[in-house]
Amino acid sequence: MTRLRKDFVKNNPSSYVAPSILSSLSYDMEADEIEASINAMDTNVSKIPVVKDLMARVIVMKAVSTGRKALILL
Repeated sequence: MTRLRKDFVKNNPSSYVAPSILSSLSYDMEADEIEASINAMDTNVSKIPVVKDLMARVIVMKAVSTGRKALILL
């Protein structure tokens, strides 16, 4: 089922349903994979709030990814 949903997102970049599907899939995806899916979407679709929320999540995921230098806040 996951593969079918990922294929739908990939094969329907101008569908307004794709971001919602991607959002539900994103919890099991790496930041780079989510970002690639977003970048492949039609520009009109990429402006909706769900996509903006996903991009914000990607930024956070990249900031705390393995291998990144930890920040110490005092």
